[in-house]
Amino acid sequence: MKEEEADPEDDDLGSKQFLRKSEQARWLGVNPRTITRIAERDPTFPPEIRLSETLLVRSRQKLEIWLQAQTQESSAPEGRVVLFKRGRGRPRKE
Repeated sequence: MKEEEADPEDDDLGSKQFLRKSEQARWLGVNPRTITRIAERDPTFPPEIRLSETLLVRSRQKLEIWLQAQTQESSAPEGRVVLFKRGRGRPRKE
């Protein structure tokens, strides 16, 4: 297995106080759509902050606190975090 090379963009994320959705996704290692799903399903997920008419961000500090809480509450094997549990699929039409 190859060792992962450090992504220079990730270094930039370390110094940012606020993260855009794409940055949040990269930081958490998920798809940006997953950020939307987590926000819709988890009332403890940090709220968005509107910096301008079109720019929405989340506090990196609040995301770190949220992630730490998920890690402590997770029943997943050590080293893994379950960001949200999957449902049983789409509801069937009757």
